[in-house]
Amino acid sequence: MLTVGTIISIKTELGIKRIKNVIEKDNGDFRIPQGDGTTILFNSDMRQYLGKEFPIVAVEHADTDHPLYRLEGIDQWAWTQSCFRKNTKKVVCSHCGKKSSDIKLIDGIYYCADCIEELFVKCDRCGRYEKKEDIQTVDGNKHWCHRCVENYAGTCDDCGKLVSHRTCTDDGNNVCQTCLEANYFQCSDCGNWYPEADRQDDDENVCENCQDRRENNVIQDYSYRPNPIFYNENGKINSGSSEISRNRFFGVELEIEFPRDNPGRLCKQITNIEGIKNHAYWKHDGSLGCGGAEFVTHPHNMSAHKLLWEPMTAKAIALHGKSHQTRTCGLHVHVNRESLGGNSEERSDTVANAMIIVNENWADIVKFSRRRESELNDWSANPIDRMDNDNYADNRDDTGKVKKSAVKSYCSNTGNRYQAINVQNRNTIEFRIFKGTLKASTVLASIQFVDIICELSKGADDEVIYKLRFKDFIAKATELGYTEFVEYCGEKELS
Repeated sequence: MLTVGTIISIKTELGIKRIKNVIEKDNGDFRIPQGDGTTILFNSDMRQYLGKEFPIVAVEHADTDHPLYRLEGIDQWAWTQSCFRKNTKKVVCSHCGKKSSDIKLIDGIYYCADCIEELFVKCDRCGRYEKKEDIQTVDGNKHWCHRCVENYAGTCDDCGKLVSHRTCTDDGNNVCQTCLEANYFQCSDCGNWYPEADRQDDDENVCENCQDRRENNVIQDYSYRPNPIFYNENGKINSGSSEISRNRFFGVELEIEFPRDNPGRLCKQITNIEGIKNHAYWKHDGSLGCGGAEFVTHPHNMSAHKLLWEPMTAKAIALHGKSHQTRTCGLHVHVNRESLGGNSEERSDTVANAMIIVNENWADIVKFSRRRESELNDWSANPIDRMDNDNYADNRDDTGKVKKSAVKSYCSNTGNRYQAINVQNRNTIEFRIFKGTLKASTVLASIQFVDIICELSKGADDEVIYKLRFKDFIAKATELGYTEFVEYCGEKELS
C-alpha cells in the first residue's frame, strides 16, 4: 500500500526523475505536487486515478506501449485518465453498454460521460463523484459526498440542518452560525456563548457568572498580587518583625472547580469563614473552566496552616467543589527564599540540592504527587530532565551523576516555570508537583513534604543529597511531628 514518504520514479518529456517524500495524505487519498503547480491525486492502492484535467505524465514500464504509474517495491499500476484517452480505443461503459472514449473510472467501474451526468454529482468539497441518492446538501447549497459529510460536517442542535461549521455553546449545544447569531450572545468577559435568556445586562454582553464576579469582586484577575501578610498560629505578624526573615513560611495555591452557575458567590462564602477571612483570596486561572478559581493563601507558618485547612476544605466540599476529581486542578506550594540560607550563595546551594533530591527520587515523587507522569511532564516536569535536554554531556560526570555546578547554573538562567521546582519568582521558590485535593490532611502532607525537602537541602553535604530517600524523609517528618506526612506515605506505600 502507498504510504506517506514513498519514493516514485516518473518519466516525463524531460526525462526520468525521482521524487522523494512529496506524497501528502489528503482525506484518505494521496497527492503528488508537480513542478508546474498542479497535483496528481490517486487513492492508496493506486488502482484508481482520481485527478482531473492534469498534464499527461508518463511513468516508465518496459512491457507495454501505454504509460503506467509505477511505485518502487509495489506491484500496483494505474492508468492516468489522460493516458487512457490518448493510448486506448473506446471502452464499454459498464452502466449503459455503449463504447466511448470519454470514459471515467469511478469506484472501480467504467462510466461514460452521459451516465456520469445521469447517475452522479461531483462533491463540491473534494471533487469525487457520488451517486445522486447518496449526495448530501451542506450549508443549504453545497453538495458533499458521504466521506466529506462524515469527516467535516455536522448537524446543528438547534435547527437540525447539516452544516460545515458549528460552535459549542455553554449549554453543550453545537449550533450553526445562523442560530448562533440569532439565539445566543458571546460574553465579553469569559468569551463563552450563552442563550439570550441568560444575558444579565441589556447594554452589555455579560453572562451570569461574570456578572456575579463583577458584583462580588471576590475572584480577582490572574495578575492580582497583593502585598503579602504573614501569619503564625497566633495571627498576623507585624510586617517589620524579624520572625519573618528567621522562619519558613508557605503560600499555597489550590485550584478548585465549582458548579458553573455562580462560582463567585460560593468562593465568597469560603473567604467569609472566621479564621479564613483576610488569610487568603481568590484568583482566576486560565487553565480552569468557567466555574474554576484558585484559592491563594497569604504566607503562613506550618502551625498556622494546620488551623486553616480543615474549615476551608469542609466548606468547599459542602458547596460541591472538586479538585482531585478534575483533570486540571493542581496544588502549588511557595516557600520564602530567605528561609533557605543566610545569603544568596547559601540559598542558591539549597535550591540546587532540592532539585537533585527531587531528581534522585522522581519515581516515588510521581506517586506522592497523585498525578500521572504525562501530566507532570506538561506542567511540572523534572527540572533535571529539562536541563539534560539542553546539554546532557556537560551536565553529568563520568559516572552519569548530575553535576551540582550544572544545576546551579541552570537555576540562575532558567526561563521555564513549568517544572517541579519553579525558581523564576524573586522572593519564593514554588513546588508545583501536587494534584489538587480537598482532603485537609493531604494538603498538610504536601506542605510538610516541601518543608522536609527544604530542611534536608539546607546546608547538606554534597555527597549526602544523592543518597537521600523517602525513608529519610519519613525520619525527618517523625522528628518534626508531621503525622499527616507519615500517614500519607503509609497510604501510598512509600518507605
